[in-house]
Amino acid sequence: NDGPMMYHALARPIHPVSLTIRTTSGIGLAADRLRAVSAALDPDLHLGPIRSLSEIYSQRQSVEHLLGFALGAVMLIVFLFSMAGMYTLMAFIVAQRWREIGLRSAMGAQPQRLVVGIFGGALVPLLLGAVGGSLLAFLLESSLPIAEAGGQRIPGVVPVTAALMIMVGL
Repeated sequence: NDGPMMYHALARPIHPVSLTIRTTSGIGLAADRLRAVSAALDPDLHLGPIRSLSEIYSQRQSVEHLLGFALGAVMLIVFLFSMAGMYTLMAFIVAQRWREIGLRSAMGAQPQRLVVGIFGGALVPLLLGAVGGSLLAFLLESSLPIAEAGGQRIPGVVPVTAALMIMVGL
């Protein structure tokens, strides 16, 4: 204890102050009593809205749900663009080698050998990218505090995403 102290109201508030009060009565009765006590102490003291803790938590939860939905929508858009890019890349590879495919087919090449010859070169980077991306996603997921931030881990998302990307590429 530093001895007697005196409260001096600031002419201009620096920042809003939050106060948490535990009460056995309802929020309305406690709010009325708090407003009466604050008016008796300082008539110029402005009290903001007095809300229950459940109201504050539900408001924060709705904001978090909105942010989660927005993040999920962005991730879906990125995933769809990735799929479209991979499809375009594979279509471009086939278009570039269209004459070669026709020529080899006319010369009697086996269909399996044609597929391996055409897509083999494109399949290696596709598989390397899927495996590398999956490893990076697993490492990132294990290092992020998802559960501590109130989120949930969804098991199997990374392998399913990698498999979908490979299927689109194929």
